[in-house]
Amino acid sequence: MADESKYDIVAATGCPTGIAHTFMAKEALEKAAAAKGLTIKVETHGQVGVENELTAAEIRNAKAVVVAADKDVQAERFTGKPMVNVGVTAAIKDAEGLIDRALVAQPEGELAEADDAPVSSTIEKESVGHIIYKHLMNGVSHMLVFVCSRSSAALQWDLWFQFFLLTLQSLSASVLLWFLVLLQV
Repeated sequence: MADESKYDIVAATGCPTGIAHTFMAKEALEKAAAAKGLTIKVETHGQVGVENELTAAEIRNAKAVVVAADKDVQAERFTGKPMVNVGVTAAIKDAEGLIDRALVAQPEGELAEADDAPVSSTIEKESVGHIIYKHLMNGVSHMLVFVCSRSSAALQWDLWFQFFLLTLQSLSASVLLWFLVLLQV
């Protein structure tokens, strides 16, 4: 591989649960970059947090950026770089296409250098709907722990309640049987 801080493409992936799609997108992007003879470093925002974190030097030295996330991955770090910002499933379905789009995208923001590219060139912007969706899913990701623990607590309560009812039934059956035996005597 090339210099540690020199990658052709840098990417960030993340999904609300951070279990499967995050890493499927990472794998798809790595395979697509390798097929094109490009070097890539993919930062993942998974269940255990950020892994393979991108440094400022790696971002600065990259030719393009792919953000494939349905949660916040601090995409503002990539301002001034040619970037494609899409949902995580887009990277799983068409990683090669995303890399191609990122390489021809025009940089935006204060770090972008002036160039003579035509205005009609492809500029990838995140839709308002996707921004809202990403923020909602980010909240879902944080609430998932509470939902799971609540479900676990409800299950434990249900098991204890059933145990209590079975114990009560068996105790009442024993008392009833003993009472009938006393009446027979």
